Amino acid sequence: MDWGGQQKEVVLRAAFHTALLAATVGTCMMLTSCDLPGIGLGVEIAPIVITHPPGAPATVTLTLYIHEDSVGGPPIQSARVQGNDAVGVLFDEYTNASGYVTITGEPGTWSFTASKGGYDSASWSLAITVSSTEHASLSKQVTAVTLTLYIHEDSVSGPPIQSAWVQGNDASGVLFDEYTNSSGYVTVTGTPGTWSFTASKPGYDSNWWSQPVTSSTTEHTFLSKQVASSGHMYVTSLVNHKVVTADLSGSGPTSFSIAGCEAHGPVGIAVDPIAEKLYVSNWAESKLIMADLDGSNAQLLDFGGTLDGPNHIALDLAGGKMYVTNENSNSVTVANLDGSSAVVLTLGGTLNEPYGIAIDVPAGHMYVQNYSGPLVSVVRANLDGSSPIVMDLGGTLSNSRDICLDLVARRMYVVNTGTDSVTRANLDGTGATVLTLGGKLHLPYGLALDVAAGKMYVANYGSSNVVVADLDGGNVQVLAIGGLLDRPADIELGP
Repeated sequence: MDWGGQQKEVVLRAAFHTALLAATVGTCMMLTSCDLPGIGLGVEIAPIVITHPPGAPATVTLTLYIHEDSVGGPPIQSARVQGNDAVGVLFDEYTNASGYVTITGEPGTWSFTASKGGYDSASWSLAITVSSTEHASLSKQVTAVTLTLYIHEDSVSGPPIQSAWVQGNDASGVLFDEYTNSSGYVTVTGTPGTWSFTASKPGYDSNWWSQPVTSSTTEHTFLSKQVASSGHMYVTSLVNHKVVTADLSGSGPTSFSIAGCEAHGPVGIAVDPIAEKLYVSNWAESKLIMADLDGSNAQLLDFGGTLDGPNHIALDLAGGKMYVTNENSNSVTVANLDGSSAVVLTLGGTLNEPYGIAIDVPAGHMYVQNYSGPLVSVVRANLDGSSPIVMDLGGTLSNSRDICLDLVARRMYVVNTGTDSVTRANLDGTGATVLTLGGKLHLPYGLALDVAAGKMYVANYGSSNVVVADLDGGNVQVLAIGGLLDRPADIELGP
């Protein structure tokens, strides 16, 4: 029948002198006479009209491809496609070797359900008004994998470590947080792909890494056992423009100058124990100098003019980066260890006379201590300066000048120049406690931690000495460092 795109009529005409519809059991019988009341022989029955919208085709043909995971993915063979066209006519087909089905039906809104074993089913509706080709996708079902991870001491062949803390996330970002059992392992189930890990335990150096976990497997890693430091302290002496060094008991003190800090500074100091280098800041002249551990071979680093009253320095040796607080411009400069590729971060305008800075590389966070402003505080932000969070540590801070992190116990320590104390708190700012160190602090400026030995070292600006105490503030000792200090500003530990 040719619809021609116009309204047509199908007219049923019957001459009742040749036929009559019998209403008995639904059977049509041919008769020769009619005795229906009110209907004469030869009367025409009224027309029955079937219509289509002007210009619409009677039927359309859809070619539908089913792909894996996205419409740009590979086609899926033998996927089942069910549904109905615009007038409810059902279809039930399977994609061919090329991954498509061909369906003919009435134009309008069609409904579909596509499925195949090993894939998540998908249902949708779509307007099909002309013959066309369309694409859809099914997400491949992911089978979870199980990782058995052993934590060893010092090497993968070393003894297993019980109660090591293993944190991280699977390939889909789902977090895990487990402790190794008595056999030294954890069992974690998650989505296959690249997983991230952090392993730690008090008395050991933390370890963080990423690796592919694509099938259920057993892996081994290790934590290096910490040894109480047998190294040295390095203290900046502000008034006589020296760096003073001594062993951790305060004996064997020496001092030296660093070229570039003869007239001003040094203020902040950081130590690279691998390259055996010192980094010191000259606040007054907005300089940062790198030198050997004895002060020789000093080199002025070019930060592209981004330094403005540089204070304290934090090093990411694995990532090859340094972070420097700028007191005058309320910012942090991030650069390579040679000062190149410097970038200025403002941390969303949350900084006010920033002094101390510490970084938690495994968590991707920096902690910057605000000396003053409406709220003396610690600002935690991502290492790129984004998502800053201001923490007041329960109002315990007062003209704070330095901050250090204990990444094993997940705590921060902040020196308070205004109250001659140290605030200890969790890394989220909760649980703040004020430590007075037996009243031995006098305008404390700098702070360093020896986590393995359980000690803190505080540079006393007011009394030109160093105070050593346990991490809980007990067992306090005062070290004179040979009388070489004159207003110490910062302290760092190293080889």
